[in-house]
Amino acid sequence: MITVAVVDDQKAVREGLQTMINHNRGITCLASFANGQHALEEIPKLKPDVLLLDIEMPGISGIECARQLKQLQPNLSIIMLTIHDDLDRIQAAFQAGAYGFLTKSSFPSQIIKAIEDVHQGGAPMNPQVARRLVQSLERPGNQDLSSREQQILKRASEGLSNQATARDLHISPNTVRFHLKNIYRKLEVHSKVEAIQKAIRRGIL
Repeated sequence: MITVAVVDDQKAVREGLQTMINHNRGITCLASFANGQHALEEIPKLKPDVLLLDIEMPGISGIECARQLKQLQPNLSIIMLTIHDDLDRIQAAFQAGAYGFLTKSSFPSQIIKAIEDVHQGGAPMNPQVARRLVQSLERPGNQDLSSREQQILKRASEGLSNQATARDLHISPNTVRFHLKNIYRKLEVHSKVEAIQKAIRRGIL
């Protein structure tokens, strides 16, 4: 029996996933949680085999939740769920320790197969997600800023705070901070000011 837990801030999504999982032989949903904090408190006690985790949640983001849970339960197989399929989120999810990445538009059969695959050591993902990863590896100049990173840096150059940028782009402040760290690493700088100056010199801004 594969045991599963679900974390999503939308009640309808949580209940839908839980019902779908429990209708499949050999898989059972132990519990569902509305936020990352509750998940961090309870999942290490439940020790599910697989976790379906929403990537964008208020408070603790799915990416940060995944990172902390992998420290507490290294063998946990995490599949990130999102309405987006942009490269930044995909990369952040895998860096946090996720093994799979599915969009919420996935068919129930795809989600069930992904649970089975990840439990067997696979790395399931939607075809469009896999394609984005392959394109990123094939793209020359892989250290160039992504479109999302450029959006964040542009708003920083306009004087917007991390919180204001997060609201403007409909992402969490934690995600903004994650992208800023990537920007600093790629541009080899240590602050927003340095990043903005270097981006202007490179013609990025």
